[in-house]
Amino acid sequence: MFEVLLNEPQLRCLGMSNYVLSEDTRFQIRYILEKNTAIERQRIDDAIWCIEASCGSALILEASSNPGEVRDELVALRLSIVRMLRKIRALSLDSKLMLDDCDNEEDDMSNRQLKNFPISAVKGEGLHKLRTYAEATEKAAGDALSSVTVRRGPRPNFNARSVALHLRETLEDFGIPVTSYESGPYMEVLRLVFSKLIPTEKDESYWRHGKWAISVKDLSEVDLASMTVGSQD
Repeated sequence: MFEVLLNEPQLRCLGMSNYVLSEDTRFQIRYILEKNTAIERQRIDDAIWCIEASCGSALILEASSNPGEVRDELVALRLSIVRMLRKIRALSLDSKLMLDDCDNEEDDMSNRQLKNFPISAVKGEGLHKLRTYAEATEKAAGDALSSVTVRRGPRPNFNARSVALHLRETLEDFGIPVTSYESGPYMEVLRLVFSKLIPTEKDESYWRHGKWAISVKDLSEVDLASMTVGSQD
């Protein structure tokens, strides 16, 4: 599911040294893996590298815009277009003729600027082109609004969920059990990673985000732009 794995030098070159685990954290992860898993000792170095790389990759992902903000922008755009169309339809015949005359004057600066806009691709006089384009945009805004889902409650912590999900997949790739037990390798490593890479999270929040990651039955169903599964997640 996740393919972008950045190693430590790459993260540092990108100015992302905050995404690099300390030597002490790597040592603690090694201790957890040696103590709680049946993974071969020679593969532990690979596992630690993949854990750090996947967590770094998780943190460079960016969440999509807040659905509520998108909805408000589309509503404002649609209202503006509706008001403009109302004004266009209320124009007197003389005003319409004057606008069309200005659009047909090739040497007029306003005409040359107008032809640089997408509405110039619509056949007809200038005012008709503007109205046609505005009506199409108003319809598109309405269609987009119908597809915006605004979830109730606060948005989930995108970075925290991303790290928890990436770590789950990495451990599973190495055959390491992923369970919700606080003393299990997944939760112990997740706690260490959170304390280093997401220190703003509360001490016990790693367990909540880890439980969410474990609850995902099919990783391919995760919306990577919001770190949610389904409309109610």
